[in-house]
Amino acid sequence: MKTVTRSLLFLVLAMQFSLAVAADTYSAAAGRVAENQTVVPRWQPCDFVFAGSGKPADPFKQAFSASVKGPGNVEFRIPGYYDGDGKWNIRVSATTEGEWSIETQSDLPELNGKVVRFQCGPNPNQNVHGALRVDPQYRRHFVFEDGTRYFLSGYECDWLWALGQCSGSHA
Repeated sequence: MKTVTRSLLFLVLAMQFSLAVAADTYSAAAGRVAENQTVVPRWQPCDFVFAGSGKPADPFKQAFSASVKGPGNVEFRIPGYYDGDGKWNIRVSATTEGEWSIETQSDLPELNGKVVRFQCGPNPNQNVHGALRVDPQYRRHFVFEDGTRYFLSGYECDWLWALGQCSGSHA
C-alpha cells in the first residue's frame, strides 16, 4: 500500500511540476501584454497590466478582479494581483479563438471599470492542447481540451533513499 501511495504522490508532484514549468514557459513566451497588443495565442497565459497610482497601504486588502467574456457566451470572473511599482495584473488564458474582453472591478477608482479587448488566435505551439479533462465517453481515460488523447505513463521511482529518508540499509 505504501508503494502505491508513494507512486501516486510522485506522479501528482511530477504532473504539478510539469504544469508549473509549462505555464511559466508560455507566460514568458507571451511576455507582458500591453493594452495596445491584440492577438493572444489560444491556451497561452498572458498578463494584462493595469497602472495604479502608487503603492496602496496594504495591496493584499485591496479588491481587484476582472470579468472575462469570450465567444460562445463564455464568461468568468478572475482575481487579479498586485505586482509592485503600482502595477496590477490580470492573468488570462483564452480557451476559444475569437474576440475576448476584460473589465476590471476594484475598490481603487483608477482601476475600476477598465476595459481591454483582445483577439485570441491559434496557438503556434503544436504541443499545447489545452486543459486536461476526463473523457466523457471513456470515464477512465483523459483527453485534452482539443480532443487529443492523453496517455498517462509512470513508473515506480523509489528515490527516498537518496534523501536519507529510509531507515533501510540502502547506501
